[in-house]
Amino acid sequence: MRKQPEQLGEMTGQLKKLSPSLFTGWQDRYIVLKDKKMKYFTTKNAKFASGVLNFDHFDTKIEKCDKKTKFNMNITGIDRTFEFKAENEK
Repeated sequence: MRKQPEQLGEMTGQLKKLSPSLFTGWQDRYIVLKDKKMKYFTTKNAKFASGVLNFDHFDTKIEKCDKKTKFNMNITGIDRTFEFKAENEK
């Protein structure tokens, strides 16, 4: 059974996020998933988030890519795809 966002509770951890800039590539980000929001920070101790994806404000389609550790988030209504990958499945 697939969990709904409000059932996920809080999850934290390190992911890599693909920069929208062609010259930057993959960036380490500390992720906090809480209250149906996914916040990403440059470091675990950063005071302010680099970005926030609020799942109350849009529909998201999550697609697993070629490996189990890589996934894309496509947001309805915008052309940008957020691409993330992890060191391992956990």
